[in-house]
Amino acid sequence: MKQKKIMFLGGIYYSVPAIEVAHKHGYHVITIDNIPENIAHKYSDEFHPVSIVDKDAILRLAQQLEIDGIVSYGVDPGVTTAAYVAEKMGLPFQCSYESACILQNTKEKRYRHKSCELRLSHTLSSRSYGAYQ
Repeated sequence: MKQKKIMFLGGIYYSVPAIEVAHKHGYHVITIDNIPENIAHKYSDEFHPVSIVDKDAILRLAQQLEIDGIVSYGVDPGVTTAAYVAEKMGLPFQCSYESACILQNTKEKRYRHKSCELRLSHTLSSRSYGAYQ
């Protein structure tokens, strides 16, 4: 039986526990990003130095490697790329590429929330606490 391959976008330490779980479930783990020194690469089976925001380069690599899954665990810039690759390759993912693009764009996300009449949290800034009393 062929070992399943999972691609992790980003090599930060937040990914390490998820990589360890993937190994326990028998996955071949591939980490991707343009920083070879990132800690998670030491725990993966394979590393490729490609920018996680270059969605077309990641797609080509994912197709070449014949991956079975893709995640961007704790790495926000990789979410849209992961959604793009998953959609193009017919892989499962938590949302569509369109939804990922909206969720990663604060202005668009707030517009969509407002158009659906959802209550939004607002951020206020001030030089002192007393300005809001």
